[in-house]
Amino acid sequence: MIPRLPPLLLALLGGASIYGIKHVMDKLEQKSLGPPGSSEHYEKMYRFRRNVKTIGMATAFTSVVFAGYYVYTSRQHRETPAAMYNRNNDDELFYQDQYKERERRYAEERALSKEKEKAKERQAKEHLLKEKQAMEQLLSGHLSNNK
Repeated sequence: MIPRLPPLLLALLGGASIYGIKHVMDKLEQKSLGPPGSSEHYEKMYRFRRNVKTIGMATAFTSVVFAGYYVYTSRQHRETPAAMYNRNNDDELFYQDQYKERERRYAEERALSKEKEKAKERQAKEHLLKEKQAMEQLLSGHLSNNK
């Protein structure tokens, strides 16, 4: 398993590898033309622009590294909910805080299912009473017709 490296070290390794590859490619590339422009003034301006660009890239890189480090430390060193809990280690209160919502939902669901069950039983009882009345009417009709 690869060990977890700090972001600053990762950024340094990444930057070094990128600029190392660029340096090797620049050395291997054949220079077909001389430096831009032939006058000495133009060469100084070119170097100045290159230095400003390099400083800008270094500043941007440093800002990104600092932002990454800030995010990394804020994620690593934040308090967990258990560590923020300071009520004399009262386990019952901790349990109630953790599971109160789940138990409330469970009680509501259970009450709703009991209500549905009672309604279903009431409906079945009414259906049976209607069948009983229909059968009694049918029997009383048959008995009166047979006499």
